[in-house]
Amino acid sequence: MRGIVIFLAVIESFISSMEIVPAWIKHVPHGVTLSALYFSDIGVIGFLTVLSLLYSYNFHNKLASKSKSSVYRFYFNKAFILIGIGFAIDLIERILDAPSIAGIAEFMLGWNPFRWNILVAYGFAVFTSLPFIRLRKEFRLALGFVLLVFYQFVILSNSSLSPSILSNDQGGPLAIPAWLGLLLIISAVGDSYFQNKKQFRIIACALVLLGGFILLMNLLSIPQAPTEWNYVNKWYCTPSYMLAALAICMAIFMIMDLIKYFHKKTIPVIGWMGQNSIFFFLWSAMAATGIKALLGNEIAKTPTLPQLVLALIIYLPFLIIPAWIFYKKNIKISI
Repeated sequence: MRGIVIFLAVIESFISSMEIVPAWIKHVPHGVTLSALYFSDIGVIGFLTVLSLLYSYNFHNKLASKSKSSVYRFYFNKAFILIGIGFAIDLIERILDAPSIAGIAEFMLGWNPFRWNILVAYGFAVFTSLPFIRLRKEFRLALGFVLLVFYQFVILSNSSLSPSILSNDQGGPLAIPAWLGLLLIISAVGDSYFQNKKQFRIIACALVLLGGFILLMNLLSIPQAPTEWNYVNKWYCTPSYMLAALAICMAIFMIMDLIKYFHKKTIPVIGWMGQNSIFFFLWSAMAATGIKALLGNEIAKTPTLPQLVLALIIYLPFLIIPAWIFYKKNIKISI
């Protein structure tokens, strides 16, 4: 699943700004307050899922061979490296999007440090999870849901706070309880996968049913405001959005796990990219930025279908060839 999520994420990030791409493939437009779930909105939670499933498992494996202080220091540093990289990518992309030197200056003066991308949100979630990551998985699962409930009924229900959340990508600091809650839930699911497959299937199926129920309630009666429990919206980082998207990710994960049971070999491209997921996510962002600058603003923003195909033909080798080399040489880059 990790390889699928990363591959789709890097393709989406490359084509999402192009007008020719159907709206449902992109994110719900920023500032739109409809209850809606688009393809790329699911991808955000998918990205967090593949990064978090192994979080507790790897943390406890490190504790078995290293001192407690060195393990905590490693994840403390990892959290702030992710935050720093996330801010750097955001700055570079926004500067390159500026039409002129004057536009760059105007952007720098008006830069909002609370407009986070998913790497920044994930970094803060890892940082705030450190006091809880050694709890038993059952307690982490329960605490995750408590944090989501707190975010929904205390923060989102406060009419003076919700506009600030909407104005910031990934919700900014006010949405940290939601991202932390989601990370704790996913880490508990990951532990159950490695420790007790039967328990994992029960938890995963329960999450799929919960997400399906949320989506069904949206179909029956579309909620109108983030104060409603079943309101699905990425920009408000609503718990129902996170749980509905997580349900879809869990369903895909179980299907892929079943396929892996019968097909032991690594799937080309997808399997290669899954081996160094964060690295290839960052590499793809840099490659996409460089190629779009090379193609020019017209093709990058408003390409024809042949131009879009040409852009992808140029872009994909920058991803596939390094992924194949890393896989063949068994190169692993830990971030």
